[in-house]
Amino acid sequence: MAGLLVAVVGSMVLPIDDLLWYVLGCAMVLTLLVRIAHREVPFGLALAQWRLGPDDESLLRARLASAVQCAQQGSTGLAVEQLEALVPDLAAALGDDHTLTLQARFIALQLRSEHSHVPDRVAAMEDLSEEMNTALGPGDPEALAARIVLAEWLKEDGDTEAAQEVYRQAVTVGTRQLGVDHQMTLIARGSLAVMRHETPGADRNAAPAELTAVVRDMERVLGASHPNTVSTRRLLDQWTAA
Repeated sequence: MAGLLVAVVGSMVLPIDDLLWYVLGCAMVLTLLVRIAHREVPFGLALAQWRLGPDDESLLRARLASAVQCAQQGSTGLAVEQLEALVPDLAAALGDDHTLTLQARFIALQLRSEHSHVPDRVAAMEDLSEEMNTALGPGDPEALAARIVLAEWLKEDGDTEAAQEVYRQAVTVGTRQLGVDHQMTLIARGSLAVMRHETPGADRNAAPAELTAVVRDMERVLGASHPNTVSTRRLLDQWTAA
């Protein structure tokens, strides 16, 4: 950008000749390179990386947070690019089984599934879930979140029996390891109730009462204005109206 500014100022005082066009061209190329680099690592993080080194854990956490922020702002493709560049750095600096490495892989797989087709996404999530269970323990919130996403994908692919079983496992593990009032346990309980309501059988009639209990616990633990509480209560109201 500085080179571009110099070229513009220089054009006001220098005759337009080959040297000026050369400077202007270099400035444009450098600007393009900076923009490409910025897509992988934002400029502020690049400065921090130069100062702290690429293996600094706080910097790696900041890069992960930056990618998540991109995804929240709707720039899913950019977030995927940043995560795909980040995961090898995390593995090299912290190890393949570190919490941050597994978390980045988990987020990247979800975003890639939303952004583009991922062959055998269920198998990929199942493998990652097993890795997280082994490295972090089945009661880790991130490991439990991976099981819930796996169940959601099984459900979307039409394997309702397997999806319901994974939801049951998530509720059991969450209740035993994290407690009945933990946010991930509540999400698993609500997801299982929704699954039962959508599946013909004896469990369907009990689903509204189960979801009512989940909403009550969410309001008590998370608050009435929490996004999970709001979305679950909205669904329960739809069931009641229907």
